[in-house]
Amino acid sequence: MVRLVHRGAANLDGVQLRLTGYWLVWDELAQYLAIGTAEWLDFLGIFGQSIARNFLNPPALTDRFFTLLIFIHIAVPLFLLFAMWIHILRINRADTNPPRQLVIGSGIMLLVLSLIHPAQSHPPADLGKATAVLNPDWFYMALYPLYDIKGPAVAWATAIGLTLALSVMPWMAFGRKRSAAAVVSPPNCNGCGNCASDCPFGAVVLRPRQDGSGHREIAVMQPDLCTGCGICVASCNKSNPFLRGDPHQTGIDLPDFAFDLVVKRASARTHGLVGDNRVLVLGCDHGAVLDHLKGPSVGVLSLHCTGMVAPSLIDYVLNKDLADGVLVTGCRPGECFHRLGPEWTELRLAGERVPKLRGAVPRQRVRLFWAASTETRALATELAEFRVALAELPKPERPPTTQRRTAG
Repeated sequence: MVRLVHRGAANLDGVQLRLTGYWLVWDELAQYLAIGTAEWLDFLGIFGQSIARNFLNPPALTDRFFTLLIFIHIAVPLFLLFAMWIHILRINRADTNPPRQLVIGSGIMLLVLSLIHPAQSHPPADLGKATAVLNPDWFYMALYPLYDIKGPAVAWATAIGLTLALSVMPWMAFGRKRSAAAVVSPPNCNGCGNCASDCPFGAVVLRPRQDGSGHREIAVMQPDLCTGCGICVASCNKSNPFLRGDPHQTGIDLPDFAFDLVVKRASARTHGLVGDNRVLVLGCDHGAVLDHLKGPSVGVLSLHCTGMVAPSLIDYVLNKDLADGVLVTGCRPGECFHRLGPEWTELRLAGERVPKLRGAVPRQRVRLFWAASTETRALATELAEFRVALAELPKPERPPTTQRRTAG
């Protein structure tokens, strides 16, 4: 490793070089960046005198410049780390650890790239001449050539414009209409806390109850935090198992897609299915498209999120012989539009999280397959394999035809 330092900073930099490889290398590229950044700032006219004057000749560049750079390289990352810490504190169920496969893959990629194109130092900086040939990092330094070609005004406008675009991007709806927030029904809420525990965004909280119902707590919705995913609806113990009645009442529900409507649509989507391997496909609006799967023996129902699939709904479909099997699909884990739909669904159907799928429900007639919006062909293949597997299972005893479509 080449050691390129500035006079009085030699001892300090030498120690850092032995510990970290190289730090604040003062080569031609560093000279170009330092002068270019100073000219950028001078264009704003917010300083009493030109910063770029410090680079007129070597004696004008004192050790204070390098001390300032060291401070900036430490203070700015610490400030960003503090801001990130505050941001994470405001996120419900924040997961800061990336998947192991991603870490391993990224590490291998960086290692291979470092072998193919290793980082190299330029010749030592010389303020007495202008640099002519550079090998910049185009990811971090793309705006500097733009500054050289178009001038500081265009460079500043581009930098500010890109920053503003990235800042407002999380608030851009991209044409999606936000679903209505869930609503709590006090007469049907017993304060079990399942909805508060399952909400990915912390939109549901429990508060002391004061209506004389006999229950100590009640769920309270914070509409500003609710995304209308419906995960809370599927977690309500009034939905699992849902009771006979019309309409089906729950402790918390979506105004635009109530649990009763989900039940009725499941009955409608399975009505008229024929064959011995009839399947109801339950998916989400953000996963693979389901319409192309429709057929004489296949019905489809798309929900706001796979987390809306209450275990009792699957129980209902199979118990009432509305279908011979249920295929549940949606966004892949870690890619869920509503964050935790696949995870909660897997745990519920495996009996590891309440509400649980009843043990009497034949698990071989329920299948999970996560598919992104680009994996419609893989989902179709999985459906075909599932139907073949259903055809090989023993035929269940079916109720008389006049009772098979009872909806309560």
